[in-house]
Amino acid sequence: MGWMRRPAAGTAAATAAVLALSGCGLVARFGSDGPASTGSSAAASAAAPSAPDGPGQAPASAPAGTTVVEAGRARIRFAVPESWEVVDFTDLLEQADADELEAAADGMNLTAGQFRAAASNTDLGVFGPPTADFAPNINVQLSPVEEVPSAEQMRTGLTTIGADVQDVLDVTTPLGPGRVTVYRLDVAGTTAYGRQLGVKGPGGVALITVSHGDAEQAERVEQVLRSTLTGS
Repeated sequence: MGWMRRPAAGTAAATAAVLALSGCGLVARFGSDGPASTGSSAAASAAAPSAPDGPGQAPASAPAGTTVVEAGRARIRFAVPESWEVVDFTDLLEQADADELEAAADGMNLTAGQFRAAASNTDLGVFGPPTADFAPNINVQLSPVEEVPSAEQMRTGLTTIGADVQDVLDVTTPLGPGRVTVYRLDVAGTTAYGRQLGVKGPGGVALITVSHGDAEQAERVEQVLRSTLTGS
């Protein structure tokens, strides 16, 4: 099955895996100048966010140890660990040379064209401090559907790319009902623990994928993200 023909959930998770394995170089060259690092586990001890002023409105403040980022096309905002950095994928695709694209693609046994497709489909990428060759990350993609995929569709999309789906959870977010798929994915000798949130926001159905080398940290980052999710 071709890269672009995979179900939306599978494409989003595959993109997360690609970005996680190539994140070290991406952050070094294309990362924004973020605030001082407080460690990659900042979200683990974060307090609950302040209550929003109304449905889908921005919370009064982000939890301690986090900062708010925005996905422009999806028109959503959420909190991430403050040590994590946003990568501008427009800059990446415009500035990366052929060797850089090839090196990033090699980590997932993809062509440079396939990696470019993954990056171009990403509304927002946020990366944590890399460990070895793995950078925990969050990526946001808009899905070409009108409603959040069903549990079976989420599961199928992920198993298509070889993920071991452990659970699918119906959840509540400040934007309304959502669905979280919990999985692990072994790629290029590295195990990524993922949590993919599907939710309908102002810009359409968004698939927000957290990919981390530690399952507990993936859960904590996703829970803070979900609890602070608002429209923009």
